[in-house]
Formats: sequence, structure tokens, C-alpha cells
Amino acid sequence: MRFWRHRLQSQLLFSVVAALAVAALSALLIGEAVNTAQSMVVADARHTLSRALTALIQQYRERATADPEWSSLPFEAQDFSLHAVAQIVFKSYPDVEGGYYYDKRRLGATWEAHATLERAIDGLIARATSEGSATLVTSDGKDLFVMEARHIAEPNLCAWAVKRLPGRNDPWTGQRAFLLVALALAALVSVGGAIATGARLHRGIAEIRRGLIALEHDFEYSLPQRHDELGEISAAINRMAAVRRVLEAEVAREERLRSMGRLVAAVAHEIRNPLNSIRLAMEMIERRLHRNTLRPDDLRMVCNEVDRLNDLLTNLLTFERAKTPQPERQQLVPVLNRCVQLLRAQAEERGIRLAVADHEASIEAVFDAQRLTQALMNLLLNGIQATPRGGSVQIGIARHREAIQLIVRDAGPGLTGEQQEHLFEAFYTTKTSGTGLGLAVSRELVTSMGGQLTYEDGKPGAQFVICLPSSVETYG
Repeated sequence: MRFWRHRLQSQLLFSVVAALAVAALSALLIGEAVNTAQSMVVADARHTLSRALTALIQQYRERATADPEWSSLPFEAQDFSLHAVAQIVFKSYPDVEGGYYYDKRRLGATWEAHATLERAIDGLIARATSEGSATLVTSDGKDLFVMEARHIAEPNLCAWAVKRLPGRNDPWTGQRAFLLVALALAALVSVGGAIATGARLHRGIAEIRRGLIALEHDFEYSLPQRHDELGEISAAINRMAAVRRVLEAEVAREERLRSMGRLVAAVAHEIRNPLNSIRLAMEMIERRLHRNTLRPDDLRMVCNEVDRLNDLLTNLLTFERAKTPQPERQQLVPVLNRCVQLLRAQAEERGIRLAVADHEASIEAVFDAQRLTQALMNLLLNGIQATPRGGSVQIGIARHREAIQLIVRDAGPGLTGEQQEHLFEAFYTTKTSGTGLGLAVSRELVTSMGGQLTYEDGKPGAQFVICLPSSVETYG
């Protein structure tokens, strides 16, 4: 019984022995293939030499071009300089040496060869001078040498390189046939165990895979019980699924609570701005009533904010926020003036000047007026709260390529690097009282209209840029 429970381990051990035998057999076969693949090694060496010569020629041209007096330098000075150049080039090409030939003399050579190879190199240079390039494969009886030379577009000047391929003496040549037969028999004997192990593993893993797929759709599913090593894995998966069911229930409950909290915070943030504007407008109306200076526009401001608050609540109840916005090409100035008018009383109460910079009155962009108003109100309120008494908050308009930019700039202290990293994250705030949703909501509103909201360092102060498409063709 114990053997049957651990038969998979025994089969795996048997398979490992078979794998080692096959690996040894493969190593010997590869060794035989390497001995008969000299042409491939030579081809690789030629490729390396070609790249090395290209680099060598390029470095020579850069050296000669950089020094106007290069051609007039003494031979010894040129040899010393080119020797350093060749050493630098050949550091990138292991086992490659070479240099230059000029007027049957070496320049900058990094390799000294014996007489036999000297004659071979001289012949190679002669061929390259007449044919443009030449290659040669030769041997000194022990090692193999692959050589290549290339003529440079100057009289009697060639670059050459050589790669040495060490020879090998294999004392096992007479014994390889016997070893190959023995290892082949060992591999054949072990192949039965490997096949049995593979088939059993395949069936067990397929069963576990089917169970995992079922668990993706049905948390109550349990894998069938097994009586081997894979059975322990099945049991562990079943225990994990049970724990997951408990955790899923807890996560769902926590997510419902978090969603409720986010919803409450978002609603509070969205209705606070209109309520503040209404309160300040009513205070102003009260003062003007006492002075008998009340104007119809004062009441219109309150009505507009009530309408905006009603729209926000309607959107919340009907999930309007999830619907697609309705951007259209229209003038920007009325929206900016309306935002400034709504917040002017609040700015004056804090001793802050709120103004719209000089701009083209008829400039147009593609946007949803309600969403842009909401985003601008958030940015202006942040600017008013960050600006000290006596400062100013300005809105400017600029053209940028195929877009229109709205620039809201305050005179506050600006933001630190850490604050900028989390600037548009929901619920991140540096204020003692605030939900941290203002900038996140504003970016979402601008993005939904096909625009972008970014932050720039005003130095001093903070500067937010709303980029809107200037035409329907560039929208989205």
C-alpha cells in the first residue's frame, strides 16, 4: 500500500535516471556534431571578423578626420595611435586580433605571428588591395586561423583581423561507439517508465485543471478525492476553496460598505459647492435689500445654482453620471464668466481677486457646458482656498495646436513632489476638511469630454491646465 501511494515518486526517480542517460547520450552526440561542424564555426568567425573590421575602419576614419595633420604625422606616431584604437575595438571581440597595413608595413597591430602566418597575412593583404576584400582559413598544424582583410578608400591602406580557433584532441574516439550503444540501450529501457509517468501525470493534472475551471464558476465545487501525491494537492485546493468562500463573503460585505462610503463622500462633495454659492448669494441679497440695491441678476444667480444642484441630484438618482456626455462646439467665455460670477462673493470675502485674463471673446471649443462648469468650479475653489489674502486667482485661455487650453492659476504655495504624485487620486487630500474627490472628479469630467486635465508648477503657486478639442473633427 505504501508503494502504491508513492509510486509516482518511484516513477519520477526512474524518469530522472532515464533523463540523465539521455542527456549523456545527447552530450556525446553533440560532441560528434561539433567535430563535424567546422564550416559553421568558421562562418561564425567570419561574421565576427566582418563586424570587427567595420568597427576598425570606422574608428580609423574618425581618427584621421579628427586630426587635420594626420597624414603628415610620422609613421611611429600613427602606429602608436592606431595601436590604441585597435586595442579598444578588439575589446568587444574576444579572441580577435589585427590592425592596419600601409605601404607594406604594419600599423597599430595587436598580434605578432610566426613566419608562416606572416606570409599568409601578406598574401591576404595583397588580395584585399586588388579585390577590395579577402578572407583566408589556414592552420599552423595545431590551431585554426580565420583571417579577413578589407581595403580602405585610401592608397595602399588595409584593415585586417584574425581569429584563432583552438584545436582539440579527443582521446575517446575509439570508445565512443561502445558508449553510444550502451547509453542508447539505457535510454530505451527507461522510456517505458517515462511514458507511464507522463500518462499518469497528464490524467491527474487534467482532472485538477477541470476542477479549477469549475471552481471559477462555482465556489461550492470540490475536486474528487485521490489516493496519491496529486490527491494531496486536490485536498489542498478544496481547503483553499472553502477559505475563499468565506473571504469572498467578507470582501463583498466590505466592498458594499466602502461603496456606500464613497457614494456619501461624493454626494457631499458635489452638493457642497452649490450650497456655498447659494449661501453667499443670499447673504449678498440680504445686504442689498437693506440698501435697496437689489438687482434681478442677483436672484438669477441663486436660481442657477439651485438648478445645478437639482441636476446633480437628478443625475445621482438616475445614474446619469454613467451616461455619455453631450459635448458641442460653443463659446468658452460665457462659461468662464458664469463661474467667476458665482464665486466672486466667496473670493471677496477672503480678500482674493478673481479675474479672467484678456482673451479673444469669440473663442470656441467642444465641451459639455455643465461638466466644464463643475470642473472649473472645483479648480477655482481649490485656488481660492490655497491663495493667501491679497492674492489673486486667474483664468486664462490659450490656443495650443489643435486644442484650446483653460489655465487656472493661483498665488498659493504650490504642491510638493509627493503631493503631485497623488494629486488626482480619489480621497487623497492635504486639507483638514475635504473629501479628496475634487480633483479626481474634475479630471474624470474633463476626460469624459475628450479633454485632459494636468498640473503645472506655477512658480510660485499652482497652475492647472484644461485642454479641450477646438473642433468636432479633433474631438476624442
